[in-house]
Amino acid sequence: MRVDRLLIRGLVYPLTLAIGVHASQARKWPDPPAWWTQAAQCIHRYESADWHNRNSYFSGGYQFLDTTWWAVGGRGRAADASPAEQTYRAWLLYQQVGWSAWPTTSRICGLR
Repeated sequence: MRVDRLLIRGLVYPLTLAIGVHASQARKWPDPPAWWTQAAQCIHRYESADWHNRNSYFSGGYQFLDTTWWAVGGRGRAADASPAEQTYRAWLLYQQVGWSAWPTTSRICGLR
């Protein structure tokens, strides 16, 4: 193993944990289009205002099922990810199935 990899594993990662930065929070996630982000704010508001919400079946600010979260590339549970990653992965899900991923909430928000 190269020395630079040892330094990254040996110093940087523990340092980010020590100062409270989770690996998924340190990454910059692509921003979905503004029109979608505005509509998704309504979904988030009704699904869960708490980005770190842990329900027995759903988690995060968009209330992902774990299997759905994994299907759009997430790791662990959505509640463990940053709001930016959750929003990015919700955008990926929207691109696959539209607002039907949030059937009741999308109706409440006037999106379907």
